[in-house]
Amino acid sequence: MRRRNRKQEERVHTRICNYLRVKYPYVFFHSDSSGVKLTMGQAVALKALRTNSFKIPDLFIAEPNGGYHGLYIEIKKDRSEAYTKTHKLRQTEHIQAQWKSLQYLKGKGYYATFGLGYDSTIKLIDAYMAGELKH
Repeated sequence: MRRRNRKQEERVHTRICNYLRVKYPYVFFHSDSSGVKLTMGQAVALKALRTNSFKIPDLFIAEPNGGYHGLYIEIKKDRSEAYTKTHKLRQTEHIQAQWKSLQYLKGKGYYATFGLGYDSTIKLIDAYMAGELKH
């Protein structure tokens, strides 16, 4: 099941990046490669280049707007990956670590949040790019 979720999330992530390329061709963005399948040697080398303290969100849009330095998004295939049916943040170690990273980045002046599915994430990006998300 975990592998299937990863593939679904990867498809959502790819669609979002394609949208960014078309709608905002002038915007610099970067996707974290931690979900990419690598050889053991490549994975070890890549891990040596990352922070140990935090989980790096999936997508960074390096466009200051609305008082923020940029936009960080931790992409999920849908809302249920991050939140329970009662709208509480899931208590899994992985989700909690991602939340901690997003809170840290918010404290540094970035807009940082979960992207909960394609449509929701596109609305978030468009609102951010329009300057509608204010401090």
